[in-house]
Amino acid sequence: MLSTHIYWNLAAFLSPTVLSNTLQLPTADRIVAVDPILIPTGALTPVEQTALDFRQPKNIGDGALHNPCGAGCTGIDNAFIFSQTDNSSCNVNPADQVRIKWHAPETGLTMSVRTNQQGTQLFSCATQNGSTVSHIGQGTVPGKAPPIEQYGCLVIEPQGWIDGINNPQWGQEALQVFSGESGVNVNWAEYDFTV
Repeated sequence: MLSTHIYWNLAAFLSPTVLSNTLQLPTADRIVAVDPILIPTGALTPVEQTALDFRQPKNIGDGALHNPCGAGCTGIDNAFIFSQTDNSSCNVNPADQVRIKWHAPETGLTMSVRTNQQGTQLFSCATQNGSTVSHIGQGTVPGKAPPIEQYGCLVIEPQGWIDGINNPQWGQEALQVFSGESGVNVNWAEYDFTV
């Protein structure tokens, strides 16, 4: 399950959190269900009528502040599954579809993500407490690296279905287990930024 683990903040830390940012996952109609310590249960759960329904644009806080992310935790730390086609288009290669769209009103930046992966893990940095810092040059104080506060970032990890190898009923083995006979595995994600 190779992926990236970048702590994104499109608002350049002008706000201490990303909760007022708008997020959309137009084709993410299910999540991998987890238990109270975030271990996958083997179930796939629809996002419809839950805090994690980001198929239409909504504030990250509307999901993060109303979703249990483990025992004693509220936030997003979930594996979203992309449906194969967007119902609004016909004959579209799934890899050509925008899978994630995120907008930060503080900077006007919008990030659109396309990927050939079947899903993404999202983490709303609910466990951050200011002890981790970003890079110098970000934030509002020149020469000082801003701290990452609770909900101060969003981690996006395009990847296959987590725990797919342990759940053969999902049919993910051919997308997750590779050998010399199976050929080269290519994972990619493309990030487009606009203002």
